[in-house]
Amino acid sequence: SLPLDEGHPSAHVVLSALEKAEQLAIEKGYAIVTGRPYPETLKALQHWATGRNQSVEIVPLWALPDSEIGISAQGDTIFSGAE
Repeated sequence: SLPLDEGHPSAHVVLSALEKAEQLAIEKGYAIVTGRPYPETLKALQHWATGRNQSVEIVPLWALPDSEIGISAQGDTIFSGAE
């Protein structure tokens, strides 16, 4: 799991974490991210959403088989890299 906003960072730092998660999803097939509804996090998500790689799909964690990610899904959101 990749925390987007641990320590309440700036929107720029959160955006960098989103871009890292996006690349990880492309490389591994998925990336799990966590975040809180801080204003900086929401601002970064809005900015990222307008220019994100469209081959990366945003899906709920439960959409991946437990065997693929090795954890039990509860309802968090993941990035899934398209094949």
